[in-house]
Amino acid sequence: MPFLYEHIRIAQSHGHRRLGSLLDVASRPPTIRTSSDSPPLGHFIKRLDLLIPALEWAQLSPDPSPAYSPAPQLCKLSPNLVTLITTAAGDCKGFPLSDVISPTLEYVHFLDYFAMHVSEWATFMDHHPRLAYMDSPMFIERSKFKLPIDWEVKSWPSVREIVLRPLCGCNEFPPGAFPNLQRLKTLSFSRLGLESVYSLVSIHGRSLTSLYLPRTFGRWHNFEEVQKMVNESCPKLKELMFEMRYPGGSWNPTKSDPLPSHVQIPGVLVLGVRSAKDNYANLFWEHFYDEALKLTTFFPNARTIRLFDEQNVVCLQNYPESLMSFLKDCKSRGICAKDHAEQPLSAHLASISIGFIPERVAP
Repeated sequence: MPFLYEHIRIAQSHGHRRLGSLLDVASRPPTIRTSSDSPPLGHFIKRLDLLIPALEWAQLSPDPSPAYSPAPQLCKLSPNLVTLITTAAGDCKGFPLSDVISPTLEYVHFLDYFAMHVSEWATFMDHHPRLAYMDSPMFIERSKFKLPIDWEVKSWPSVREIVLRPLCGCNEFPPGAFPNLQRLKTLSFSRLGLESVYSLVSIHGRSLTSLYLPRTFGRWHNFEEVQKMVNESCPKLKELMFEMRYPGGSWNPTKSDPLPSHVQIPGVLVLGVRSAKDNYANLFWEHFYDEALKLTTFFPNARTIRLFDEQNVVCLQNYPESLMSFLKDCKSRGICAKDHAEQPLSAHLASISIGFIPERVAP
């Protein structure tokens, strides 16, 4: 029975009502026959997916007798929680996340944008020494926070991956705060958002092995900045991933900028690409493949192109001729094309009948 409760997922339909029912269940022993000293079912919960719109996390009453809303109540009933994926309404300034989420937490992903003081999040990380992945809130600068904090002694070596939201403010953290940071992902396409990435990488990029950046189709002018950032701040970087989209989110290809042929980033061995949308027609995917191959110009030692979005891979199977042409181009350049699971992209042609037997392509 406890294994049924290790992963709890509450989606949109009647989510608030189900959350209330789960609170009652999580506080009980596994069965009515269980001895009174057996732990309640909440102790067996390892993962919570709370995918409920407008989910409230704020306290319902102030100290000294705080009453929490259902989401933090459920977290308090889950002392062995490892993974938390949740929505969050409004902001969490002043909310004691550290008091309601178990220190066993390793993975936290907030699906909504909300604000916290950077010092409050620092306290949260202090109380969660196993935290390896954080999709963090937007931070209010420490200069606007009244309580002092000794940043010189702050370090969170457990953190391996950070997702950077638009204007997140992660550069508020001083050098050495994330000595083992390996993967960084930014979700912002704005110029200001990219500047935040460059600032963050200059501070915390020494141990990065994988970096995820957004870019606009046909726009190559900022690759000089990417080259400078990687060559100066990311000596261990091996994989560079790009999410590509058109201006305004619609496919309306325009004339591309000229390629800056002098840009070279030799340390990158794996080039990752994904389309921000996957419901385009065949002509789009042909253009997508062309852009991906153009990207290899900047990475002379890259021998792998990886389509790291599963939905992209599913969609491109609807256009096998274009996929076949792309794989042939990769083979001619000595490049191996792989999917999101690190498997050969050519394997996805095996179950597709396109009226002819394709010649063998690069594995």
